[in-house]
Amino acid sequence: MSVSGKPAMDGWIRWVVLAGLAALVALAPLPYGSVPALAKASIAASIGLLAVLAFGLAGKEPVPAHSRLAIAAVLACIAYLVIQVLPLGAIAPGLTAISAHGLDLQALAISLVPGETALLAILAASYVLLYLLIVRTQADDERAQGLLDVMLIVGCVYALIGIAGINATTTLFGAEKPDYVGYATGPFVNRNSFATYLALASTLALTRALAPFLRRAGDPLRLGSVIIGVAAFLLLATALLATGSRMGLASAGLGWLVLIAFWATRTGRGLRAGGWLLLLFGALGIAWLFADAALERVSTIGSGVADRTALYAQVLDLIAMRPLTGFGGGAFQQAFQLVHALPVDPDLLWSRAHSTYLTLWVELGLIFGTLPVLVVFGMGWRLFRAMPQLDDRQWALAAPALGALVIAATHSLFDFSLEVPANAIALIVLLAIGRRAIARPA
Repeated sequence: MSVSGKPAMDGWIRWVVLAGLAALVALAPLPYGSVPALAKASIAASIGLLAVLAFGLAGKEPVPAHSRLAIAAVLACIAYLVIQVLPLGAIAPGLTAISAHGLDLQALAISLVPGETALLAILAASYVLLYLLIVRTQADDERAQGLLDVMLIVGCVYALIGIAGINATTTLFGAEKPDYVGYATGPFVNRNSFATYLALASTLALTRALAPFLRRAGDPLRLGSVIIGVAAFLLLATALLATGSRMGLASAGLGWLVLIAFWATRTGRGLRAGGWLLLLFGALGIAWLFADAALERVSTIGSGVADRTALYAQVLDLIAMRPLTGFGGGAFQQAFQLVHALPVDPDLLWSRAHSTYLTLWVELGLIFGTLPVLVVFGMGWRLFRAMPQLDDRQWALAAPALGALVIAATHSLFDFSLEVPANAIALIVLLAIGRRAIARPA
């Protein structure tokens, strides 16, 4: 019995929730990484329904102590999103006023797009519920590993789909492919977002390949796990290379190196670590058939840097216009029109800042926009400090979270992959399982 007098979550409730979480992980990339508004609403509704089953019918439990500060910070951001929607212009005009191009404009609310901001608040609340669901339902290591295995299998399936559709002129859903013919995009429209998804999944493959070597002296080596991990890693690395994403490949490489470094430090097997590093480069060599896409993108780094520098300069000007209040969650596209000018291409509609950090500051302001960053980096710091003290099973659950965090934090510097719900969900699942693993006694 729980403290509320209701039965603990077991029986059909537990299995329905577990199946629902697996389905969410498998279907989140459909369609287009769940970027369309209807897909976002469906995700929020699905997570809400699972939360009702887990926390309503089975009885409520307190938020785990190890996550209370982080969840409180995210809830503060959600509360601010709600404030941005309120018609504050009627009582505090200064909060909603905008000065641009010599004109003084007056908006009704802080947000320039209240509908988008409200949807973002609902989606963010569902992310919090998802984190709590994972922490609660994955307390058993075997169940947690099972969900990670589902993520790895799904990631490999989408990798195969991406490779098969490289030269397709239509998307996976039959619509005309607007861009990126000749690159792997999988169920996503954007190759960089797909690259992040593949990179996150690759941390699971790499961990599966490395973890068996942490066995106790005398224990047999689980060779099957190593073979599965290596094969999955090669497949995901091949698809990643086929996306042609420069930062996707760079951030993935950094995440792989961090993961291998912690493994080598734990085992003291420097030479073997060197062998695994050779495997990483071997994976890229085996995937050379698809290297033309990546090499072509590398050759355009110079022009890309110049374009991004001009874009970021104008985004910084936009942040300076409303450094505290922001322009509203999901309002970057509308707000950017206030500063959009040459040399940033005037023929393009810039719906993203191509840096999640800058997007947060544009939309939520410097205070509330920084809170999510602190939450994620705080979790990363705890994982970093805990890794040397973990037992073998804990390490296998926490290592993908650390590698994924490095990948996501790095790629977010120069792109918007985490603003795609499918990638956000994948990262949340990995972080929740990793955080739960390091919270229990070794």
